[in-house]
Amino acid sequence: MSNRRKLGRRTEHYYATMKNLCAALFEHGSINTTISKAKEMRSPMDKLITLAKRAFNGDLSARRRALSQLPRLADMSVILSKVGEATQARQGGYVSVRRIGFRCDGAVEANIRILDYKPVKPTETPYNQDNSLQNQGNN
Repeated sequence: MSNRRKLGRRTEHYYATMKNLCAALFEHGSINTTISKAKEMRSPMDKLITLAKRAFNGDLSARRRALSQLPRLADMSVILSKVGEATQARQGGYVSVRRIGFRCDGAVEANIRILDYKPVKPTETPYNQDNSLQNQGNN
């Protein structure tokens, strides 16, 4: 018997869903999803955060393993180092799952977040100081 929730998906789709949810959680620090997905996501997130902590302490193999399990985002290595730094004092239980209500289809919705981690907002914007677009072509 399998020890995981199937979530109504085939194996490849299940792993792709978990990979993308973990990447979104690393990027945003907190996401809303169904309670089943949130509970199922706790275990891989704890393992990835443990790898991020080891990578922050200089373990190159842990950094490569963590990056291989996440989608190829340009700033994922920076995010991993910030998560590793933020969770150094914690020995486990890095994520928190809270029920927040029901979706329109009746599914229980939950908020999952990484404890002790504040995601950095991107500073780049396509607008100048006077709210005009930066790279407008000369017409």
